[in-house]
Amino acid sequence: MPLPGVEGQRARVVTTFADVTAQRRAAEVLRRSEEKYRGLVEHLPLMVLQLDRARRVVFLNPAAESATGHAAAALTAPGFWQGLIHPDDLPAVEALLAQAEAGGAHAASSATGRATARRRSVTRWRSHRTQPTAA
Repeated sequence: MPLPGVEGQRARVVTTFADVTAQRRAAEVLRRSEEKYRGLVEHLPLMVLQLDRARRVVFLNPAAESATGHAAAALTAPGFWQGLIHPDDLPAVEALLAQAEAGGAHAASSATGRATARRRSVTRWRSHRTQPTAA
């Protein structure tokens, strides 16, 4: 169906083309980088948790399940991970998180504290490193 133009004449159609090669290449480089680092984090023998500003777990690697003895579904339940931290050490962990949030992208901190693997009823000493990341 032709588009009506001035005085009933057919309207002209203008088509534009843009070279998106650079964007495509950048997207591919990003995809490869994400794939590389996701594979690295998923295979680390260290527990990795990513929390949002409300301190909810938004990412965890498989080592988190084996370190705690709890399934990912339990670990991502609101407030669950805090129950794994020894009560005497929880304020220090909360302070590390607050410090990281307040300090911006370059604020990293670390500490050592106790965490309980509840299914095994074992308390283990764990080193905590807190590093802010982009959302």
